[in-house]
Amino acid sequence: GFHEREFHLMQKLTSLKKGLDSINEYIGKFKTVCDELSAIGSVVSDKDKVFWLLEGMGSGYQLFVTTMLRPPMPQYKEVVPYSRAMKHAMTILNLLLK
Repeated sequence: GFHEREFHLMQKLTSLKKGLDSINEYIGKFKTVCDELSAIGSVVSDKDKVFWLLEGMGSGYQLFVTTMLRPPMPQYKEVVPYSRAMKHAMTILNLLLK
C-alpha cells in the first residue's frame, strides 16, 4: 500500500550514495526518488532534501558538505548547481596538483 511504498522510497532516498557515479548521475537518481515520492503525494521538505543529497556525496566532498550545511542552509534548488560546480572545481584542482 501507500505507506509501504512511501517507506521504501524514503529508505532509498536516505541511503542513496554517490559512490562511483558522476555527480550528475547521483543528482539524477536522487531527483528521481524525490519525484517518485512527490507522485504518491509524499512531501519531502527542502531541508531534508538538502541534508540527504549532501549526506550521500561521500568523504571526497566533506569540505563542501560541511560548508553547505552551515546555517543558513541553502535551498535544494541552490545546492544542485553548487554541487555540479564543486565537481568541476575539484577536477581542475586535481589536475593542477598532479
